Amino acid sequence: LLVDDADFLDAKRVIQEEFLHTFQQLLSHGRQVVMTADRHPRLLSKLSDELTTRFLSGMVCRLETPDFATRHQFVKQYATALKGNFSPEALEFVARRFQNNFRELEGAVNCLQTYFSMTKKRITGSTARRVLADLERDCIRIIRLDDIEQAVCNLFKLQPKDLKSARRLRSISQPRMLAMFLARKHTQAAYSEIGQFFGGRNHSTVMSAEKKVRSWIAQRQPIEVSTQEWLAHDLVEAIEQQLL
Repeated sequence: LLVDDADFLDAKRVIQEEFLHTFQQLLSHGRQVVMTADRHPRLLSKLSDELTTRFLSGMVCRLETPDFATRHQFVKQYATALKGNFSPEALEFVARRFQNNFRELEGAVNCLQTYFSMTKKRITGSTARRVLADLERDCIRIIRLDDIEQAVCNLFKLQPKDLKSARRLRSISQPRMLAMFLARKHTQAAYSEIGQFFGGRNHSTVMSAEKKVRSWIAQRQPIEVSTQEWLAHDLVEAIEQQLL
């Protein structure tokens, strides 16, 4: 059984129960089950423990975004199949600018192919930049402070009020510092704005949190999440996967 977008099961209790029965039935007959999701099974916070443990009992692999060489090769092959008139510079531009997945690459090449079909003009590098300018802007995800707060709370199983509270427990202060660090990295918010959002703190608190998290990453410090220990770098990366 091949299941794409297993994260769709998150928070759907009845479907989870039915899927669990199907899952157990297949395994009892020696069948293979392969699933994909947009995040690690542990980050599916509204998935039942029965399903989470079964997902973790198999081989969990991370799928990396394609590197430039792979993207470039894909774009060249796809463009050849469309029989358009693309310059090497145009195809290289697409491979460099659209980095998230192959569907984005297909969409970009399809836009250029449509332009070629309408104008019968060769797609040069400058043409590609001009035609795809709007599409590039649409690919930019605007991250808000609320998004960062929710992603951190989901991972650490906290409530937003916990991050805004005055509590100094490590289980709360560390997620709060991570949230402030990510807010500086992924938003245009000023230190004072971030501090105000996370419980009315001053700008120096946010600056200190940012510096602290950078030191955790540099020193490969482990951070406790529930009963597991994660390296700070991996933890930041896991949260960013939910944001980007």
